[in-house]
Amino acid sequence: MYFLRSSEKRLLVILPEIYGLNQHMLDVCRQYANQSWDVFGFSWYKEIPFFLQKEEEQAYQRFMSIGFEQATRQVAEVLQNQRPIYQHIVVMGFSVGATVAWLLAGYTGLCDGSVGYYGSRIRHYTNITPKVPVLLLYGQSEPAFDLSPLLQTLARTPEVILKQYPALHGFSNPYSSHYQPVAASLADEDVQQFLDKLARVSSTCYEAQ
Repeated sequence: MYFLRSSEKRLLVILPEIYGLNQHMLDVCRQYANQSWDVFGFSWYKEIPFFLQKEEEQAYQRFMSIGFEQATRQVAEVLQNQRPIYQHIVVMGFSVGATVAWLLAGYTGLCDGSVGYYGSRIRHYTNITPKVPVLLLYGQSEPAFDLSPLLQTLARTPEVILKQYPALHGFSNPYSSHYQPVAASLADEDVQQFLDKLARVSSTCYEAQ
C-alpha cells in the first residue's frame, strides 16, 4: 500500500496493472497528491511491491492466482473502511486495475466515480450496470482481442463515458515501449475534466444533505 495525504476530504484509490506498484504507478500517485487528493496506491501483492516489465509472465500468473473477484473484494474492503472518512472517493485503475475499478462501479455507495485505462478484461463483465459515473480510456486497438464489440456495448451502457486515442495498450506509461505522449496528455486532460465534474456534483449533493 502507498498512502499520500492532503488537506482535502477526497480520496483517489489507484489500482495498478499486473506489475503492481511500480514507478509509473508511484508517479501517478504523486501526480494526484500534488492536486490535493489523498491518494491510496493499492498493491495486489504482499510479498513483493512490484514486478519488472521483463517479468510479465510471472506478474500475470501471480495476479491471476488472485483473480478479479478476490481483487475486487479486497479493494471493496478498503473503500468500506475509508467511506466514513471521505465525502468523495474515486477509483482509478490501469489494465487489470481498470477491470477491478469497473466491477467496483457496480457496487452501491463504495465510491463516487471510476476511471479505467485500457481495461481489456471488462469484456468479460459487460453485465455490470455502473451505479456511478465511469470514464473508460482505450487505445485504437488491443493485441489480444477485437476491441470494437466491447466499445459498442459500453457505448450503450448508462453512466459510461468512452474515450479512444491513436495509441496502443499502455500508452500512458512513460516506462513502456507503447508510451504515446500525445495520447497520454489528451487522456490526462479528459480525466481531469471528468474528476472536476465529479467533484462539482459531489459538492452539490453534500451541500444539499
